[in-house]
Amino acid sequence: MRKLSLHHVPMRHFTGEERSILEREWNDNIEKGRGTQLSMRGFAKANGHPHATLRRELLRGMEGEPLFDKIKKAWFYPAYSAAGKAKRCPGNLSIEERPPEVEQREEFGHWEMDTVVSRHGGRGCLPVLTERKTRLVLAARLGAVTAKAVRKALRRLIRSGRLKGARSITTDNGSEFPGSAALERLFRKANATLRIYYTHAYAAWEKGPVENANRHVRRFFPKGTDFSRVTAAEVAAMQDFINSIPRRHSLKGKTAHEAFLTAA
Repeated sequence: MRKLSLHHVPMRHFTGEERSILEREWNDNIEKGRGTQLSMRGFAKANGHPHATLRRELLRGMEGEPLFDKIKKAWFYPAYSAAGKAKRCPGNLSIEERPPEVEQREEFGHWEMDTVVSRHGGRGCLPVLTERKTRLVLAARLGAVTAKAVRKALRRLIRSGRLKGARSITTDNGSEFPGSAALERLFRKANATLRIYYTHAYAAWEKGPVENANRHVRRFFPKGTDFSRVTAAEVAAMQDFINSIPRRHSLKGKTAHEAFLTAA
């Protein structure tokens, strides 16, 4: 199997000829029997490429098209049972319907929401929200990963005034997040025009700001933490620390807390 050149330079991609070779070798590999097929990582290692680079090139293709047909593409992604798939409730708005000004971070009041869960066998979670323009992070400790508990946490945040002026919330299709109608009812008094948008299933990158906030959270509460044993004071200290970090590039030296006070 011929080895392709390896690009370590950011934003460099394989040439058309290299991708043509990659296409042939990849398709030859997946036509083998299940017992002899190389996984994506195994194929990348055998060819001397980082897994992320190889995956990017396979998805990119010659003219922006994948290098394999739909049948072969089905093998590339892991199979999930019907019971384990995240399903969007009828009436929920897709992230594709989100206004462009949200993506551009030009307007204040657009939030993203996610949950950081306890270790296996643990209880509780941290719902994490971040405001896209100012990067402010809010978190609250919950005793259970349920829609009812999330609604209760959001109600407390609304009453505190920290979500005043919220225009939209982008989240995923996790079972702990109630349908858009239930969330919009919570915000009716604060902002009757607020909209809830949902990312595609297994597409965490579509809500990058809150995923980045989760990485900050994990510095304080690494994987394996049981959030039922974490105090509200510890969560508040973590939140204050993250919001006090000067953002040299994104906020021109301001902290998220300072940017939020200016914009709110």
